Amino acid sequence: MNTPYPAAFSERRQAVEWLASQSNDPRRVRREWAQDRPALVRAAGPRFDTIRLPAAIIHRTAGTTDRDKIEATLAERGITTAVIIDRPRRNHYILVLPGTHKMWNLHGIECLPPTSRIALPAPHRAEPPGTFWLLTPPGDATALCDHRDVLRLIKGGQTGE
Repeated sequence: MNTPYPAAFSERRQAVEWLASQSNDPRRVRREWAQDRPALVRAAGPRFDTIRLPAAIIHRTAGTTDRDKIEATLAERGITTAVIIDRPRRNHYILVLPGTHKMWNLHGIECLPPTSRIALPAPHRAEPPGTFWLLTPPGDATALCDHRDVLRLIKGGQTGE
């Protein structure tokens, strides 16, 4: 099973600072996380954009709801970091490069615009309850998912592959 919270202090600090900087008020984000609450941040830019993907598509692609098998299915498709689970809303949020929302045009799957907000869990939140990281949170843009890998995942989940 994945252990999202980076082990080294410098990696943890980098993830906290980088993710918090998605907000206009990074101190507020860090305060929310210190209280073990998710922080509302804009879903698009400046650090990342967010694709909202119904959990049913991932479960269909993986053929299961088992976490280890879902992680393996994502890895097979090149997605190894930057995935959040929001169980109450039955969605997965996949963080991709900023600007993706401007060119995303897949009907029925939304790359959220800058006017939307997501509940961003603290980098150490790797388990329920609430919103948590399925895969390691990114510490910089090089750890974001490639939207083309997300498209392959979606197409597999829509066709049952």
